Amino acid sequence: MGMRCRIFLLLGLVMMAAAIAPAAARADDPVAVSCDGFVLGYQGPAKQRGCVVVKVEEGTQTYTSSQLTVIDHEFFILMYYIESGFKTYMPLHTLQEMTEDSKVFGITGDWLQQRSILGFDVAVFNGALKGRQIPSTCAVFSRYSGDPGNQVDYTMGPGFKNHAVGYYCAVTASLPPEQQGEGFYAVVQNVIGQLVVPPANQ
Repeated sequence: MGMRCRIFLLLGLVMMAAAIAPAAARADDPVAVSCDGFVLGYQGPAKQRGCVVVKVEEGTQTYTSSQLTVIDHEFFILMYYIESGFKTYMPLHTLQEMTEDSKVFGITGDWLQQRSILGFDVAVFNGALKGRQIPSTCAVFSRYSGDPGNQVDYTMGPGFKNHAVGYYCAVTASLPPEQQGEGFYAVVQNVIGQLVVPPANQ
């Protein structure tokens, strides 16, 4: 993976940090931290890993986003785990909505039917990072969790205390025919199985 691609991946991570905050919210600068003992992890082989934490405030609502980047020669993973603060809830969005609003991808298309894999909602699509023209084969995976508690003051529909969401993209030319299209779901299942994510009941 070339230097230019690495730059776009890092830019994508910063854009993703900004994307989780509404326009009126104030997000601190991402703080790079050690990936050792981090809340998120990936147990598979990879050339590079990066971990950052972003704190966001919106009026009386607060949340923290722990973010993981994994880069290898023919794939990358962008993932974050959002933990909300007092009287703060994560609104429910579809996989396509959160992907198109993420500011990570400039182009998405060819969406396949959503599936449930290892506790995550997953959808495969073709996507090109912002600033790049060549699309990759990608998947978005999402899991809301946490006791919703008393949402009397919450008016944005169903909300959750925590949200784990990530993107896995592979260079399409590197995939054998059986791993393309619907076959990419088996690849994603293997990836999700190697992720370290807080349990859904936390």
